[in-house]
Amino acid sequence: MKKNLTKLLSLMLIATTMLASCKPAPHEHSFDTEWETSDTHHWHAATCEHGEIKDSEAEHTDANEDGNCDVCGFERGHTHTYE
Repeated sequence: MKKNLTKLLSLMLIATTMLASCKPAPHEHSFDTEWETSDTHHWHAATCEHGEIKDSEAEHTDANEDGNCDVCGFERGHTHTYE
């Protein structure tokens, strides 16, 4: 009986140690190369199972004032210029 109990405890210790050392592999997110846009922002959407994650999210910029975002090309519409 003592031998069986010792074997059982040994097996439980081994199983516990093995389970404790099993860690899931780290997940690296993947993102689309095309831009997603809203009226105010652009970003790269996740292509992995974490679809809510966005990469490179930023506001549209139009430094050259041509009505398009300089980063993603989003057409913001025409701009008015005044003298």
